[in-house]
Amino acid sequence: MDVDIILLLRVSFVLRNNEIMSIGSSSDSSENEDIENENGLNEEELLYALLMFDTTHREMVISEKLSDYVERVIPNYSRTVFKQHFRMFPKTFQIVLASIGPGLRAINIASGGRNSISEEEQLLIAIWFMATPDSYRSIATKFGVGRATAFRALQRVTYALHCVAPRFIKWPRDQVALNVMKRFQRSCGFLNIIGAIDGTHIKIRAPTEDSNSHVNRKGFHSINLQLICDSRGLFTHCWAGRLCPRCQSFSELICSWISRITRAIFSK
Repeated sequence: MDVDIILLLRVSFVLRNNEIMSIGSSSDSSENEDIENENGLNEEELLYALLMFDTTHREMVISEKLSDYVERVIPNYSRTVFKQHFRMFPKTFQIVLASIGPGLRAINIASGGRNSISEEEQLLIAIWFMATPDSYRSIATKFGVGRATAFRALQRVTYALHCVAPRFIKWPRDQVALNVMKRFQRSCGFLNIIGAIDGTHIKIRAPTEDSNSHVNRKGFHSINLQLICDSRGLFTHCWAGRLCPRCQSFSELICSWISRITRAIFSK
């Protein structure tokens, strides 16, 4: 007979035997509650063992992880498939990696390099998290790393991108600004346009402090994100944060700042 079935029968027998002993005993209920069977199990432990036997007995928790996704699978992606997964072409990925890779490598060395993953894999993990709604658990499984490692990679890459952003996101000035206006005029027919502005609300949990200041006009807590791009669709300004109490829109918040910059350009 199967060993599991024998063990289950033994547990059932001990539970039943304990019940009979309790009924036939003349002791009071408080003494019965402390009675343990010959295996050292009280009634609650026996009941748990009986009910949970099928689902938990000898069950092993195995953490399944892919071990070759970065090394074997991703290199075989075509340009189109890579962009579908990571929202950028491989060439763009290499440009970003060249910009922040040295910083990520330095952090790996400074932290001792123990169980560190490459800067390329850190960037892949971070971009995957930003481009998909996957959880840390899912990402850790796909990339063959721990959840803490995936979280740490996202933190490092995000901060590295923040540090290099001023190299690429620049407000147009002088002749560059005039060229932007000319291109807007040729493409749209509008005069003296220095950028196209738009924004969105990033939903967040209610902060513990001053939570009312984070409630937007749609009624939920959020962080505001505003972007301005030039006539070629390149970002020239990025701002994220909550609106001040007096401001009700992105344009109202930034309008005075853009106006000052534009006046300074034309005054030269």
